Amino acid sequence: MPANIYAANKQRALQAYTENLAAYRTKFNNPINTDHNDYGIQKLKYKKNYNFSYEHDITLQLHELLVDLKTFHEMTEVIYGYTIQAYTGANRQMAFQIKDKLCSLYPHLHVEIQYKQPNFSVRVGRFLERLESYQLYINIKKDFPQAIIRSAEFPNKVDVFAPLEQECRADTMQNLDNKQEELIKEGNTENISLGILRKLKNDVQ
Repeated sequence: MPANIYAANKQRALQAYTENLAAYRTKFNNPINTDHNDYGIQKLKYKKNYNFSYEHDITLQLHELLVDLKTFHEMTEVIYGYTIQAYTGANRQMAFQIKDKLCSLYPHLHVEIQYKQPNFSVRVGRFLERLESYQLYINIKKDFPQAIIRSAEFPNKVDVFAPLEQECRADTMQNLDNKQEELIKEGNTENISLGILRKLKNDVQ
């Protein structure tokens, strides 16, 4: 049967359909008259300018706690949040290629390369809550199946989670060499610091 004929027959059937459920309704011995004209509507009277008494006012205590909390956050150097790690591995060229591709796809997001011997890691985005990063994670996962959401530390700044004012740009080969040297130095410094801490811990033991 053609679709237009089927649709026409269905429309005619719906128009001719009737249903009476009166026989199945619950019957009451004394039916209530629902005509509102038979009821005297009494307006509720509210007292005006009603004063509440506060026996335990903690406004000042809450204000002091908020001030202390603000001071604590201002003294904190880092903020704990989440980022998306699109790549991790020892291939330097691959890391910077992925960074350039992420910069072209998401020019207003923070795209960073970190080096911890012997691996480079490419991270994109800064989020305070894990749930906030999930939508971006789904999109990045299509191009980088190895991407994961991981916890991270960010500098305690006002605009740390704000989008970039200047678009992320691809690096030249000279910039790659310079950045690799900086990353290696940072990684070596971190490894030296960890070695000193382990040595001190062993001496104490």
